[in-house]
Parts: sequence; structure tokens; C-alpha cells
Amino acid sequence: MSALEVIGLLFCLYLLWSIVSALFNLLYTCYLGNALGRSINVKKLGSWAVVTGATDGIGRAYAEELARKGLNIVLISRSLFKLQNVAREIGKFWMPFSTILP
Repeated sequence: MSALEVIGLLFCLYLLWSIVSALFNLLYTCYLGNALGRSINVKKLGSWAVVTGATDGIGRAYAEELARKGLNIVLISRSLFKLQNVAREIGKFWMPFSTILP
């Protein structure tokens, strides 16, 4: 084998290892961790959570999930109108006694 072939083989092995590692991490995070009782109990970390960017995308998903798990949430956003709408929606489904401040 030439040096170039060895470098190519090592690179292919590295890519294969990266893909297998990422797949294992995904499966462990989504399925195996919960099944083995290794998930994080967010209630043990505290009763409050602050979520920035809570009106769209990942911030909104975090806010909804943390509310579903029973945490009190402080929502932060740049748009007051969108913030009030999201707070109302989250409060309707997951927090029966929510308070929306102007």
C-alpha cells in the first residue's frame, strides 16, 4: 500500500467512526437513555426556568417542553405581542393558573 492509500483508508475509517458515534449518541439520547433511567429530572434542578427567544423555533419548543414537565417559566422575547400570544398558548395547555404580565 502506498502512503496515499493509507491516508485514504484512515480518513474513511475516521468518517465511519464519526457516523457510527453520532448515530449511537442520537439513539442513546432519544431512546436508550430514557429506557435505562438515565434521563435528567429537570424538577431536581429547580422549579424555575428562563427561556430566551421563546416566541419562535427552538426557544418556543424548550418553553413548551419545560412547561409540560411542570416547571415555572419566565419567557423572554423581543416582541411583546408574540410573547403574550405564546404565553397564553402555553398557559392554556400546560399551566392552568398562569399569569401574563404586560
